[in-house]
Amino acid sequence: NKLKKIMIYLPNLNGGGAEKVYTNLANSWISEDIEVVFILNKKVGPFLTKLNSKVRVEELKVNKIRKAVFLLPKLLKKEKPDICIAAMWPLTSLMIVIFKIFFLKTKLIISDHVNLTESIKKETNFNYLLFKLILKYTYPFADGIICVSNGVRDNICKISGINKNKIKVIYNPVILDQQIGKFNYYKDFKKNKNELIFLSVGSLKLQKNHEILINAFSLLDNNANAKLIILGSGPMKNKLLKLIDSKKNKEKIQIVDFNLEVEKYFLNSNIFVLSSDWEGFGNVLVEALHYGLKIISSDCKYGPSEILENGKFAELFEVGNVNELHKILDKQLIEYDNELIYQNYIRSLDFTVSKISKEYLEYFNKIL
Repeated sequence: NKLKKIMIYLPNLNGGGAEKVYTNLANSWISEDIEVVFILNKKVGPFLTKLNSKVRVEELKVNKIRKAVFLLPKLLKKEKPDICIAAMWPLTSLMIVIFKIFFLKTKLIISDHVNLTESIKKETNFNYLLFKLILKYTYPFADGIICVSNGVRDNICKISGINKNKIKVIYNPVILDQQIGKFNYYKDFKKNKNELIFLSVGSLKLQKNHEILINAFSLLDNNANAKLIILGSGPMKNKLLKLIDSKKNKEKIQIVDFNLEVEKYFLNSNIFVLSSDWEGFGNVLVEALHYGLKIISSDCKYGPSEILENGKFAELFEVGNVNELHKILDKQLIEYDNELIYQNYIRSLDFTVSKISKEYLEYFNKIL
């Protein structure tokens, strides 16, 4: 193992998918006697409490990425890591430029976790043609590129013209090693009562399309003994609360702010619903598999169909189709038997931190 030191650059450790991924990986790499250092623009976020005490955190104390341009090379030259990981565009392209301008010797790995085309077009005001040009003229200069799904990789290849053989697909590590073998514990913990709990976990933003879920759930019979819990925080919270208030069965729909006690919500629920318009991977689907929930998911690009093997482990519905989602939800009121789905649990073991961590380290050592 040639690898001695890894640095990870992120804006912060708030409650997002990439932040959780690298928190879990950092903790795993530390156990392999590899030094791990996070570089954060701001030392904030709930995942700070989840880091192993041996993982060091360096704070740049800047509000915007561009203010980090002269601080990053200085820190990298001082620390001399073997590998530096930068995740999430535009941070990825910026790091490539910094590495070239300042002739940094460290190997730079960039990582993308989202469907960039949809994200740029629908979540930002950034000019899409300019974005494509930036990607095309920066990404080929990275020492390595990791994508979290085949779909995300294919999307980047299409935008940048990079050969797909030059991009490594490594799924997200979602299941902690200490969780393995706890299936009977999950089974015993489950609520054994008539009320059916539908759960959705994700940021309250346009991408996740909680509106379709609220609308579809609201079409269920008012007398149905069912409840919908949406666990998440984000810019669309007030809009979603107003939508819930306009529904006749609003007392059956609840929005709970995101917190790190996600486990109790999975344990106390029966059916997991992902209603996203697009994804990069879909960590929450793996978690739902692991806790033995039945799964209903939009067949969106990218991630869900790969994780769920085109419907083998879930019921898929067309993106944005309220009526189709309503019919699937309605069917659960009759068919659901409160039995945990063991095959879902077994599928989740393909996404353990130890397994994925090993894939990362093998890739890093090849690059070194």
